[in-house]
Amino acid sequence: MANLNELQMQPIQTAANALNNLADDPTQDEIALAITTTIDNLSEVMERLEISDRTAITLLDKWKKAQDHLSMVHRTQTQTIAERLLSKNNGTSIPIVIDTEDGEIICTPRIKIGRKIDITQREDVMRAVERATANKENRLNPDGSGELLDYDTAKVVLFKKVFRMEPRWTEAKKLNINPDDYSSKSFSYTLDIQKAAKL
Repeated sequence: MANLNELQMQPIQTAANALNNLADDPTQDEIALAITTTIDNLSEVMERLEISDRTAITLLDKWKKAQDHLSMVHRTQTQTIAERLLSKNNGTSIPIVIDTEDGEIICTPRIKIGRKIDITQREDVMRAVERATANKENRLNPDGSGELLDYDTAKVVLFKKVFRMEPRWTEAKKLNINPDDYSSKSFSYTLDIQKAAKL
């Protein structure tokens, strides 16, 4: 593996300068800027390195931990800032201009609403759909003809509307339905890393 040339080494120098140029008593903002500049530049170099399997295996766990820490920081800061900006605007999601060292940045806080449901609650929702099927208004044929569907047909239609239905390929195979005719396979590879026990 060839050594990096001077141009390729530049991000490493930039990262080193970011840390070396910190004041003797830096603010937390200054520390965050320096660390982020360092990570940004060093990760750019890491992408270009031809690392041996032996070295990569020893580093995988450290990369994962670093990634987890950065993901947590990103998630926490994003949520905190969004909540603060929404609070300032009485919960209204409007673009806000923030003046930064890199120029003006437009931030638009948004709220994503998610729901969690357990198996018991799911069964309650299923029973609620079955009860709703008894209502004639809910049994109107979706083709717009104005005709009423029979109870069982209407129930299937409503279940498809209310629930996300994903194919269960193992069950499909039992019905002689070939998954390859209706889907494409994709492959991803993972590596399980564990320290060997010392004898």
